[in-house]
Amino acid sequence: MSRRSSGLIGSWAEAQRQDQRRREAQRWAGVREQQAAYRRQREADVLRRTQELDARVAVLEGLLVGAGRRHFEWGP
Repeated sequence: MSRRSSGLIGSWAEAQRQDQRRREAQRWAGVREQQAAYRRQREADVLRRTQELDARVAVLEGLLVGAGRRHFEWGP
């Protein structure tokens, strides 16, 4: 192979490698974005569920306090 043709093949091969690296970088960027979106959704779900549980606990605490007051007002 002549020096000229090996230079062309080398340039072509390097261009192919660069294209492959670019495609891989784009693919991984997409994967990372999907993971970040999933994580954000999970965190939002956890916050929502925590708020729901806090509200339920507040209702139950209110019921217990009210029941305790009635017990002491009416006697045993």
